[in-house]
Amino acid sequence: MKINLGDVVGRTSAASAVTPAPAEAATASRSAIAAMKRRLGKAVILPDESGFDAARSAYNLAVQHNPLAVVVPETPEAAAEAVAIAADGLLPIGVQSTGHGIGAAAAGGILINTSKLAGVSVNPVGRTARVGGGATWGAVIAASSEHGLAALNGTSDTVGALGFISGGGLPVHGRSYGFAADHVRSLRLVAPDGQILTLSPERHPELFWAVRGGKSNYGLLLEATIDLFPLRHLTGGQLVFPGVLGERVLRAWHEWIQDVPDEMTSAISFLHFPDAPFIPEPLRGQHLVSIRIAYTGTPEHGEELLRPLRALGPVQDDVRPRPYADIARIANDPTTPTPSIDQTGLFDRLNAGDLDTLLSVVGPDHPTAPASVEVRHLGGKLAAQPKHRNAIGPARHAGFTFWMVDLVPGSEHLPRIEAAHLAIMKTMEPLLTGGRFPNFVSLADLTPEAVRSCYAPADYRRLVELKTKVDPHNLFRVNHNIGPAR
Repeated sequence: MKINLGDVVGRTSAASAVTPAPAEAATASRSAIAAMKRRLGKAVILPDESGFDAARSAYNLAVQHNPLAVVVPETPEAAAEAVAIAADGLLPIGVQSTGHGIGAAAAGGILINTSKLAGVSVNPVGRTARVGGGATWGAVIAASSEHGLAALNGTSDTVGALGFISGGGLPVHGRSYGFAADHVRSLRLVAPDGQILTLSPERHPELFWAVRGGKSNYGLLLEATIDLFPLRHLTGGQLVFPGVLGERVLRAWHEWIQDVPDEMTSAISFLHFPDAPFIPEPLRGQHLVSIRIAYTGTPEHGEELLRPLRALGPVQDDVRPRPYADIARIANDPTTPTPSIDQTGLFDRLNAGDLDTLLSVVGPDHPTAPASVEVRHLGGKLAAQPKHRNAIGPARHAGFTFWMVDLVPGSEHLPRIEAAHLAIMKTMEPLLTGGRFPNFVSLADLTPEAVRSCYAPADYRRLVELKTKVDPHNLFRVNHNIGPAR
């Protein structure tokens, strides 16, 4: 689809939301916000109050939230009260911890910022962690690594852990263990009616299934108890090659992954840095290819596995044994909030002709290649169904993710970026399965069709049925929305 940032910023994906008449809605909204302010005090920040801009800001600055109020609860009970009051006034509810993955913008209603619900505690004997709704993976990594244990975190340690899990969670070392949502013991959730529920295979099992993959459609996640794994060290880092070697490196990587064990998770990225002032000077005009490595086996076996890739002659190689506490340095994802737009899809498998097609849109000579195009290798334990199933759909059986992103330094650049993305997706369409992974959908994927593509058809019908039951007014709709049945 064509991305038009002017259309999507400030828009939710839920045209089907139940809303009263405009005058009635405005009165109800004012009344609800006033009641919320009286009962929750400083936790409710209004647009004319200090701290509003900071509290509503998302990591992706292309998402501009404009709620009637931001609520920053310090306790689960305060979060539940905010939801209950919003429900009484039929106010739409958005939830954000870091804003890495919210995707849709709050326009009216309330935005609940969970950053103060950020506790993390580890049970080293039971190999579990209790993770608060606003905790980042950095906090979880720090707490678990003290005990020689590892969580199923993503590439960035500044991402909110529970938002990551609610979208399925593709770990940087995912082929070794599976998706993050596969390894959740229990969850605490504020339901759309304001009740605090504990979800597990035994308690509210349908919600437990849906929330692990269904994102924020069913309520506000307060806490998760997750599995941890014994892992003190792993071999990881990046092999970086000049862009002119892109074809050779892609074909070699594709051949190499055919025989790697489940303990090896990798991705290949094509990086294009424009010759522009907003790019750091050493990178301006550079075209690079990077292979990211995360191997959980022995260092000796890792060295042996990597020989064919190192024989290609990387200009930078920081792949080495490193403590799990250092896992976020493998990808070195940006930590500074920036405006960006991206698109995603899934590949089943890639043959030689498919590689030609991919190279045609990412090669160093392509005039409109995105800033980054990444292909992640799936399979391994990611393909295995967990004991307690969840709502993860087509990504479970896909071979690769496809993801491209561009920075948006100013609105004047949007037409060029939109046109380039549209052309690339049209070129890639015959290769893609038509499915998407919930964590990777973005501003470009707010349509009902795009959201539906994240799930198996039967699962999507099941998700809609549950949404109709627990959130018939579609209060939790500031997201990639699964709307109630009409």
